[in-house]
Amino acid sequence: MSKKPKLLQNCTSLVSNQGNHLDEKWLRQKYLDEGLSSYQIAAIVGRDPKRVYEKLRAFGIPTRSRAEAVQANAWWAIGKAPRTGWNHSDEAKRKLRDKATGRVGLVGDKNPMFGKRGEQAPNWKGGTTPERQLLYSTPEWKALIKYIYARDGYTCQRCGIGHNRSNKLHAHHISSWAKHTELRNDPSNLITICSECHQWIHSNKNTNAEFIA
Repeated sequence: MSKKPKLLQNCTSLVSNQGNHLDEKWLRQKYLDEGLSSYQIAAIVGRDPKRVYEKLRAFGIPTRSRAEAVQANAWWAIGKAPRTGWNHSDEAKRKLRDKATGRVGLVGDKNPMFGKRGEQAPNWKGGTTPERQLLYSTPEWKALIKYIYARDGYTCQRCGIGHNRSNKLHAHHISSWAKHTELRNDPSNLITICSECHQWIHSNKNTNAEFIA
């Protein structure tokens, strides 16, 4: 015969005079005050856990959620209380803190890109962002975009998906907007691309430089 978990032995000794009787006051004490689960109480009194649960409901005792019950039963079965925290080292805490705040890798002056601005930055596009924003706000550009979308049937020219709220359509410049100023408003240099494909085109995954001239 297997030996009862230590926690179960303690519970049994505390209520050895209860037998198979599920008294409301006793049940409230065990379930609410001591935090025992219906499975633990059932083992103590030798009853089916379902009957214990029915008694809890009948007495109007608020029951715990299934997730809480599963967690409680898991640690009770092995005689251990659930772990409430982790003892991280200072270095581990720093890494977790940096990850939570978005600071990954080398930070500050330890990062080789620290303090580099403008042409020193690897993603420098010639300082065209303000100019691009100004152009994109003009009625002429908006009319051109509508034409491009209509020409391409309002579908992504890479994956064929249509416009939706989670994956919007973009107008993509095949030849670089920053390097080829003469082609910025040329319809032949613009195609309809969904946002996911647009990100892929400008990522390292696009090893064959598709949709890039």
